[in-house]
Amino acid sequence: MPWSSKLDSRVPERITTLYVVFGAAWIYVSDLVEGGASFHSFPPGVQTIKGLGFVLATGGLLYLLLVRVFARLRRSQLALQMTQFVTDHASEAVLWIEPSGGFRYANRAACSSFGHTETQLLALTIFDIDHDLTRQEWTSLWRDLEERGTLRLERVHVKRDGARFPVEIASNYVRFGTDVVACVFIRDTSERRRMEEALRESEERLGRAMYEAPFPVMLHAEDGSILLLSRTWTERSGYTAEDIPTVEQWLEKSGVGTWAAMKEKYRLATTFDEGTVQIKAKNGTTREWVLQSSPLGALPDGRRMLVTMALDSTERSALMRQYMQAQKMEAVGR
Repeated sequence: MPWSSKLDSRVPERITTLYVVFGAAWIYVSDLVEGGASFHSFPPGVQTIKGLGFVLATGGLLYLLLVRVFARLRRSQLALQMTQFVTDHASEAVLWIEPSGGFRYANRAACSSFGHTETQLLALTIFDIDHDLTRQEWTSLWRDLEERGTLRLERVHVKRDGARFPVEIASNYVRFGTDVVACVFIRDTSERRRMEEALRESEERLGRAMYEAPFPVMLHAEDGSILLLSRTWTERSGYTAEDIPTVEQWLEKSGVGTWAAMKEKYRLATTFDEGTVQIKAKNGTTREWVLQSSPLGALPDGRRMLVTMALDSTERSALMRQYMQAQKMEAVGR
């Protein structure tokens, strides 16, 4: 898609000059032919002067009109050149695809992405870069694109060396008179897929670490939905995720406090230290936990996520009470 040559800014002056010169010559020669003047007569006849005045006046108007027209043409040409430059140097691959599946245009990113030169890539078809695409499927996709005007889909494309890579495709149906093409933007999603997989594995490891933590851990959203209970939490309290799907139900069953008060703390602070509280376990026994909650980022839906950790001090408190009782008995004995 070659760029148009730059418009010459002197064209209006040249056209106007030619108009004035040939117009004046035509009027003067016509006056000679009609016998109203001769080559040596001076001043020229009235009709000749009037004709020359008309040519000069219309020449000035013609010049002003041409200046405006060429200014618009230059702006349009500059916009087209900028558009083509941006398309040629876009970071995403851009292809113009014909209804038959052939390529009419490919930008630099497309050539780099597929490992072909521009000439090589324009000699291929959509079926050469998408080996999973059948002609019947392509016909169906083209029909959908023609009806909707735009189309988005995910495919797997093939490089020149045979390497396959996932892509996201955004297609636009473009019509130039009777000529139609699909303007296709192709984004390589290989890196994003790797990052998503790494993030998923990291989240799984984090979830596993929290589930296996040697102390009680609860992950929950700011609206009270419980996302994870560690194994130690379940073993110490007796409550499973099925028993307490929300923080509100856990607070009610364990007797720690009210959900309204807890939500107010979440709203006003970032870290919540409840200190030592009495937890009523599922089997009816009472345990002493030191609770602390902290924010842990945001969930995909925008809700804030929090982690609540507990230090079970039940046994330690019992031992402390036994120790104090022994100290008292020893004092009495002395």
